[in-house]
Amino acid sequence: MDMSADAAALSALTKPALTGLTPMATGGSEDGIDGAVGLSDLTVMMIDDEPMLTEVIGTYLEDAGYRHCVGINDATVALQKVRELNPALVLLDLVMPGVSGFEILQALRQDEHLRYTPVIVLTAASDPDTKLKALSIGATEFLAKPVDPSELVLRVRNSLVLKVYQDRLANSDPVTGLPNRRVLMERLRGILAQTPADSSKVGLLHLRLDRLQQLQATLGQSAGDELLRSAALRMRSRTRSEEEGARARTPNTSMLCRLDGDEFLVLLPNLQDPEVCVGIARRLLQCLAEPFRVGNDRISVSPSIGIALAPDDAQTPEELLAIAATAAALACASGRNTYRFGSRQRNQAAMERLKLEAALHHAVERRELRLVYQPKYDPLKRRIVGVEALMRWHQTEMGQVFPDRFIPIAEETGLIVSLGEWALEEACAQGERWMQQGLEPLKVAVNVSAQQLASGQLPAVVAGLLERHPQMHGALVLELTEGVLIDASSEVNAQLQQFRDQGVQLSIDDFGTGYSSMNYLRHFRLDEIKIDRSFVKDLPDRQSDLSIVRAMTMLGHSLGMRVVAEGVETREQLACLAEIRVDQIQGYLIGKPMAPDDLAARVTEIAARNARRAVPAG
Repeated sequence: MDMSADAAALSALTKPALTGLTPMATGGSEDGIDGAVGLSDLTVMMIDDEPMLTEVIGTYLEDAGYRHCVGINDATVALQKVRELNPALVLLDLVMPGVSGFEILQALRQDEHLRYTPVIVLTAASDPDTKLKALSIGATEFLAKPVDPSELVLRVRNSLVLKVYQDRLANSDPVTGLPNRRVLMERLRGILAQTPADSSKVGLLHLRLDRLQQLQATLGQSAGDELLRSAALRMRSRTRSEEEGARARTPNTSMLCRLDGDEFLVLLPNLQDPEVCVGIARRLLQCLAEPFRVGNDRISVSPSIGIALAPDDAQTPEELLAIAATAAALACASGRNTYRFGSRQRNQAAMERLKLEAALHHAVERRELRLVYQPKYDPLKRRIVGVEALMRWHQTEMGQVFPDRFIPIAEETGLIVSLGEWALEEACAQGERWMQQGLEPLKVAVNVSAQQLASGQLPAVVAGLLERHPQMHGALVLELTEGVLIDASSEVNAQLQQFRDQGVQLSIDDFGTGYSSMNYLRHFRLDEIKIDRSFVKDLPDRQSDLSIVRAMTMLGHSLGMRVVAEGVETREQLACLAEIRVDQIQGYLIGKPMAPDDLAARVTEIAARNARRAVPAG
């Protein structure tokens, strides 16, 4: 994508509505975008019972560049023809047999769709009463016969310019020049009414530019408007071929419009194959992938596209738009720069997700979140030496919400940063409470997301935690995923070193599942690796897993790290891992994630059991 071409083409969108609107200079459909036409393309209808006069006037207008002039010489069918052709301007004689021009004018002004059509009255009766009556009914201009060609062309031009300007104000988005929501919804309503349920489909694409608000907040409203205009030009170029194909098949052509803010719509009528929507969605994603030049900056956007089909997904314009918007939200939640189809079933699932997201924003303040703690057991010392803190959410209306539902939402929305800080604070406070209850210090592990590290604020957050909870020095463990280290930048590496300087230990969760496990161990100083449960579940029977766990344990020890095995559920697994000399185990055999008081009781129970074993019999 040539960004200089983007900038050069912006003038087509930003020039004033009245500039250059002469019949021969507008360049036809190239003036504006998606439906904005030059004056030469507008239809001028002449209603007069004298064929010679309509022919002469038509010749005057054609010589001035107007290509669509229609003459009507039978006044009794004139109103019907106006409704059929919907001309941009009517030249109307007042005195005609059968139906007078006054009657036609009055009928036009009473018609909801034609009441604002400009009407220039042409009549030989130039007395003040006739002129006043015509103007009072709603005539736009008044010309006396015989008509002066120069004055006629000037009055026609001025009336059409005003008509185009008013239409743009009512029907166009002021920033991009695209048709607005009202125009699209009217078109969609008409198409749905004309499309039988068992024939072709109607497609609606809802596109969101997900970084627009961030751009406007950073660079200002004008920069956001410039980006919108450039995006509109690119999208128009990628949908035009489909529009041309549609014109060959049906008068119901496709339409690109701006809905509001960062949202656009593409209407695709008369679809024989719904996969056409996929092709257009892919082209739109491709054309928006190249960065935009906004001032001196290169700006990238993240489009998300939702696709809805009528009558499969909905039968009304409002419902179809809602489903397309929901599908766009699904596309955004799936990582952006993609598209998703909508359906009644998927719409229900998406609405539930949106409800969860809204509730999650208030989960902390409403005290709906809590931490549970799963023990880590040292098989050599036969005691619990640490815990992993895990988040649970009991929503007031929905009840228990499982982590696999709300954690992905938190990550996608960025809420994981604030939720992660809450978890760190709560875990450190609980670690101190256990010590105050007389329990031996336990290492408390808290999961840290990539977004928390990407924010760059986590070292300062941890420093504040340790200042408020000094007993947790040396007891706090941050658990990271392999993906964090595989993709780690120099900034992330610097943060990891800061944690070590603060006395915080680092653990790698689900070790062995990443594609480059051995590589990052050379670059990062870590305290602990946790062998993923997938390598543990078939122990001791599967020899290959046994060899892998033994190799991981030897590797960890050789690098000075302790080794934790996850997902231990049987005594046979425990015996096998103890023989391999894994340092700690974690799993349902020792205990499920539990409330703080239950964890304290479990620690005390195991300690008491060990004490009884230590006392010699009799």
